Amino acid sequence: MLERLTRPMTSRSEPQTTVDPGRFSQSWIAGGAYGSNEGLYEHFNPATGASIGRVEVAGAEAVDHAVAAARAAQPGWAALSKTERARIMMNFSALISRDVLMLAELEALEVGRPCNAAAGLIAAVPEMMRRYAGLADQISGDLFEASSARLAFARRRPRGVVAAIVPWNVPVLNVLIRAVPALMAGNTVVVKPSEYSPRAAVALAMIATEAGLPDGAFNVVIGLGQQAGQALAEHPGIDFLTFTGSTASGMAVTRASAMQSLKPVAVECGGKSAQILLDDIFEDGGIWPHIFVSAFWNSGQWCAAKTRLLVPASRLADTIAGLRAASSEFPVGDPFDPATALGPLANRVQHERVERYFEMARSSTSYVELDCPNRSAEKGGCFALPGIATEVPDNSPLLQEEIFGPLLSVQTFETVDDAIRIANSTNYGLSGALWTNDAHDSHKVSSEIVTGSLAVYSSARAARPALPDLGSLQYYEPQRQSGFGADGGLAGLHAYTTAQAVAFHN
Repeated sequence: MLERLTRPMTSRSEPQTTVDPGRFSQSWIAGGAYGSNEGLYEHFNPATGASIGRVEVAGAEAVDHAVAAARAAQPGWAALSKTERARIMMNFSALISRDVLMLAELEALEVGRPCNAAAGLIAAVPEMMRRYAGLADQISGDLFEASSARLAFARRRPRGVVAAIVPWNVPVLNVLIRAVPALMAGNTVVVKPSEYSPRAAVALAMIATEAGLPDGAFNVVIGLGQQAGQALAEHPGIDFLTFTGSTASGMAVTRASAMQSLKPVAVECGGKSAQILLDDIFEDGGIWPHIFVSAFWNSGQWCAAKTRLLVPASRLADTIAGLRAASSEFPVGDPFDPATALGPLANRVQHERVERYFEMARSSTSYVELDCPNRSAEKGGCFALPGIATEVPDNSPLLQEEIFGPLLSVQTFETVDDAIRIANSTNYGLSGALWTNDAHDSHKVSSEIVTGSLAVYSSARAARPALPDLGSLQYYEPQRQSGFGADGGLAGLHAYTTAQAVAFHN
């Protein structure tokens, strides 16, 4: 049986790559490739429309096998000292450093991520792994009472087998930000990558096995959400489930987990994040590339994208001019071209979905197409050129729904209180940003905006690139329909453990 996830498009010449996608076409369970007869799915390069090959899709039987392998491996992995687990994970990180180009090329082929951008982010992953290895030493218990009559404490122990259901937008990072802390805490993992980008996850599992992780510690099941994802959510052998994806899918996973086996879950879902520019920051002309990146990085395909830009009403013209000028520095085109900053959308289904929002913006708002170079990208593939919508009606889906594409809505405000009200006027609460030099206003906004994380910038010079920060391991908790559960840092590491209270009575 052959089913296609996307329609083929007009094919152009294929890039010359060093990676063979066919190596990663099967699930990886118990330290080896796992064949499946559930079906074959064919994927197409979103930049060219040419086939990159088929993968074997697995279902509930493979999930059972993966969970059993993880269960068998977990006691031995947890019994290793933290130092020994850290040593193996450092081997893993070194091999990732070795294979940065291969992993980046897989991302470019599967979802159209610009190869250079993918390589830069993947090259930063080993630092994240080293930091988690250091934090693992801080997993300890709490002493409540120590007396001649009673010794009471709580110890933290691994949850056991962790399932991670991850999305397609940043394939390598999505897998590792879940698998690394889970493994460092002494758990074993079963990863279900998106059906649109399974190969990067399989490659990582193969590298983990090479690095010395025990067979069964790191498993990958290639499958659809309705089959493999559902089976993982319902599986009684899963002790903890972490999910990253849309809010609708997060709700479905949470329901399935609760109704079938009542396992704990952590979900990071959609976002409709606001970025607020107060009047004083407009004197700094260097902010616009940062504003552009915060909205359009990865062609807008990331949950923390700042897709709503809030500016003083008197500064709307300055805002459009600034974004137009910045856009000239971000070419759209072939992911394998070193000059490309923005690639295509990840697949035809996503492209068609995003185009519907662009049609809405062109028909119901004052729409401005930005001046990104290399417009030849429009002639083929799943490309969408960045644009901004102004004068958007308050009830428009453009302001309330996660688009996951390169379309930015610009809203205006009169006062800081007005800006806070607008920023909080969605059902989401994932991320946000504020630009100002005013200490009073920055504290007011940070205390009243409902969001899991907020970046406050005083100038372009002080701003880091508005990308995933893998080095700080700062933790946060998504709000509202963006999900729940601690993510990142020591709190995020503790999420992969469970507390056991112990009391000795003399």
